[in-house]
Amino acid sequence: MKAVKVCVSVVALVVLVFSALSINVAAGENGNQKDKPDVMGFELNQNIAFGEVVGATGIYVTGELFDLGPFVNETTGNELMAYGEPVDVLANWSDDIVLHQFKAGAKVRTEVILWDYAHEASVYTIRAEFKIEEIDPVSKAVIRSVWNGTVAEGLWADGLTDAYSAEVNQLGCLLFGYNWDTRMLDCGVGTYRLTFTIGSAMPDNVPYEGAVPQGITITGVDDVSTDVTDVYSDSSSTWIEMTLLPMGGRN
Repeated sequence: MKAVKVCVSVVALVVLVFSALSINVAAGENGNQKDKPDVMGFELNQNIAFGEVVGATGIYVTGELFDLGPFVNETTGNELMAYGEPVDVLANWSDDIVLHQFKAGAKVRTEVILWDYAHEASVYTIRAEFKIEEIDPVSKAVIRSVWNGTVAEGLWADGLTDAYSAEVNQLGCLLFGYNWDTRMLDCGVGTYRLTFTIGSAMPDNVPYEGAVPQGITITGVDDVSTDVTDVYSDSSSTWIEMTLLPMGGRN
C-alpha cells in the first residue's frame, strides 16, 4: 500500500468525524479488534472525500455538520480540502496481505484504501462492507461465510463493537481495516475470498434528514495479482483470493 507523502495533520473536527462515526476500538469475539490503532493518537495527513453529505454544505458528525471545502490544520497552518461529490477511486489493498502467504491460526491484518486520484484524497464512507468467505479452490463456490461487517454497524455505538471500521494509521492515512484472527474464527488450511464492497443504499441508522450518498466508483485496483494472492475488482467491490497454509508452511 503506497503511503501518501503530504505532511499535514488534522483539525480537531476531522478527528471527531472519524472517532465518533466509525472508529471503534473493539474486542469482540469475531475479529479481535482490540489491537488496532487508537485514532486519537494519530493525525490525518490527506485531503478527504466524503461518501455521504447532508444537504450540499457538509457531512454529518455527532449532531453537527462539518463544512466541505478548505480547512486549516491547527498545528502547522497547512490547508487541506474536504470534498463531497461523486468520485472515481482506485482500491488499494495493503502490500502485506497481497505479497505474503499466511498460516492457518495466524492473525492477518487486512487494509483497504480508496484513493480519489482526481482530488488526491482518501475516501471515507459509512457504506463500506467487508466479508470473509471460505471458497472451493477450483470452482470458487462459497463453502461457508466466515465473517461480515459494515462501518454503519458501529455508528454511535455505546462501548466496544466488533463492527468493520475506518481508521487513521501512524502515517496519517485513512484506511478501512479489520484484524482477521484465523484461529478465533476457526479458519483452517484452505482458500479464502476477502471482499470489500461499497453499498449502494444509505444505512438505516442515519438520523439526519437530507443525508445523500455520493457516487463512489471503483475503476481498478492499485495492486497486481501475485503467485500467492489474486486481486480483482468491479465498479463497487474489490476482492482478493488467498490460501492459508498448514501451520508448518512457509510465510
